Amino acid sequence: MTGAEGGTFPAPKYPPVALEQRQQGTVTLIIGVKPDGSVESVELKTSSGHSTLDRAAIQHVKTKYKFLPITSGEMRFFEKDIQYQMQ
Repeated sequence: MTGAEGGTFPAPKYPPVALEQRQQGTVTLIIGVKPDGSVESVELKTSSGHSTLDRAAIQHVKTKYKFLPITSGEMRFFEKDIQYQMQ
């Protein structure tokens, strides 16, 4: 995470449909964070090549990520790669 000073960033679960179809790839996201640490927006910067993985990564970040709050009152933006690779 570029510029993140802490928070909660759990690893995403592999979407079952993507596993069945043996989809792999890396999703690059731009995350907009409010001063309270909650995620305001998530934009797709680079697709994995599979819409199932892209959607899963976006939804995961929107609902599971929490950044540390700041007092400056400014929005922050971070770039994050989420890699889906079958073991």
